[in-house]
Amino acid sequence: MSKLNIAISPCPNDIFIFGHLIAGKIDWKGPELVFSFMDIQALNKAILASESTYELIKCSYAVIPEVVDRYNIFKVGAALGMGVGPLLVGLPDHPLSEKRVVYIPGYDTTAYRLFRRFGPKHLEVKELRYDLMMGQLQRNPDSVGVIIHESRFTYATQGLKLFRFGPSLGGGNPTSFAAGRADGV
Repeated sequence: MSKLNIAISPCPNDIFIFGHLIAGKIDWKGPELVFSFMDIQALNKAILASESTYELIKCSYAVIPEVVDRYNIFKVGAALGMGVGPLLVGLPDHPLSEKRVVYIPGYDTTAYRLFRRFGPKHLEVKELRYDLMMGQLQRNPDSVGVIIHESRFTYATQGLKLFRFGPSLGGGNPTSFAAGRADGV
């Protein structure tokens, strides 16, 4: 193998895990490392594709059942712990019961699957790339969003409120993992 294709998100967790390799600060003697950066839903779609071009990829825990026959789940590289799960936020002007739309970072994400299981059922679901979520929520008082990555630490500074509704969102939830193609890594 002359090249190792690696797909990760630009979130702080992934950059922390792979940063020294990306920056060339490790004396790597293996194949050439080729990094691709995508949002989590794009990563999920890439690993779900039957002919994925990535030997190593980060993706949502939600897709494990669909990829475990083709990918080995690594013991390292996961985003897992207390206080790292997705949050439901929105403008504070209306109670959750009066909100009409929920934006999610992708239908294949752990965030959406947790929301679908524990979230309110009256909301129309719309997919929106995670980096566009905060601006959309600030412009739409009748909406809430399931946020992930660094926005879960900054939502309050942008005038948004945390809505609590179930035992899972906002707690210690597994969100993503690293996997290597069974025939390649």
